[in-house]
Amino acid sequence: MERRQFVRVCAAGAAATTAAATAAVNPSVAAAAPSEALSATRYPRSKLVSAGGAPLKASRLAVNKNYVFFYPFRATPVFLLNLGKALKAAPIKASGVVVNGAAAPAPPSYNWPGGAGATKSVVAYSAICSHQLTYPTKEISFISF
Repeated sequence: MERRQFVRVCAAGAAATTAAATAAVNPSVAAAAPSEALSATRYPRSKLVSAGGAPLKASRLAVNKNYVFFYPFRATPVFLLNLGKALKAAPIKASGVVVNGAAAPAPPSYNWPGGAGATKSVVAYSAICSHQLTYPTKEISFISF
C-alpha cells in the first residue's frame, strides 16, 4: 500500500468514526441540513488591552510581530499583526464544502473591509494550524507569521 492510499484510508476511517460519534452524542446534528450545520455564530466584540490593562492601540503594534490573544474562547488563540502596509478591501467568493458526507451550498460571498487601524495595516486570524491542529503557547510555537 502506498503512503497516499494509506492516508486516504485513515482519513476516511476517521471521518466515518467522527460522524458516527457525533450522531450518537447529538442526533440533531446528524439530522440537520448542511446549511444549518454551517450557520455562523456572532460573538460580542472585545477590547484588547496590554498586560497593564491599557487599551491596545494599533499605532503601537510593531510591524511583522506576532501578538496572540484568545477569542472567542480561552482555548482559541488568534494572531494580531501589523503588516506595515495598507490592505485594501477585497471581494471574497466562498466555495462549497462537504458536511456529514453531503455537499453543502457555498456560503454567501462578501466584501472583506481590509485592514484595521489608521493605516489599514492591522489584521487578525486564527492561530490554530488547520493542517496540524497545532497552536502557539507561551513555551513554544511551531507556527508564526
